[in-house]
Amino acid sequence: MQSLYRNSLEHIYDAMYQTFINYEEEYIFYNGILNKYNSGDLMEIGSGTGNLAHYFINTNKGYIGLDLSDAMVKLA
Repeated sequence: MQSLYRNSLEHIYDAMYQTFINYEEEYIFYNGILNKYNSGDLMEIGSGTGNLAHYFINTNKGYIGLDLSDAMVKLA
């Protein structure tokens, strides 16, 4: 499969999204849902470069991230 992000555009994507998405707030939101339903495991579809992933991993949640782009996963 060809990369969706050629010529290191995954780095630009990563930098751009960090300017307007607060991943800590997003983590708090999703973690609240997981806690409400007593779930310790999650799968993130479209995990991109893994900015949200590290919050779940660092809190010992069972985490699996999936993304179509090999370049994004490699950067994560």
